[in-house]
Amino acid sequence: DLPQYGDEVQFELHAPQGYALMTRFSTAQFPHATRWLLHNHDQQVAAYILPATCRPEGSLAAQQAGTLITLAHGEQRHFSVETGLL
Repeated sequence: DLPQYGDEVQFELHAPQGYALMTRFSTAQFPHATRWLLHNHDQQVAAYILPATCRPEGSLAAQQAGTLITLAHGEQRHFSVETGLL
């Protein structure tokens, strides 16, 4: 999904107080992302971007889509995400 927007993407959530939250990552490492918002009578949550290697439907769906990553014993994989305030 995300590689169509470039090799690297940056997401921002601007607050009325004048600052912004920023998350930047490589679309080769994280080709998907989830935006999670919750607003009810006692909770207000804005997880505005969660970088992901697959869609959020779960491991079985990822396996069926061919996007599930499995590592062999001792194998390592490194990912990089930059977050901050603007």
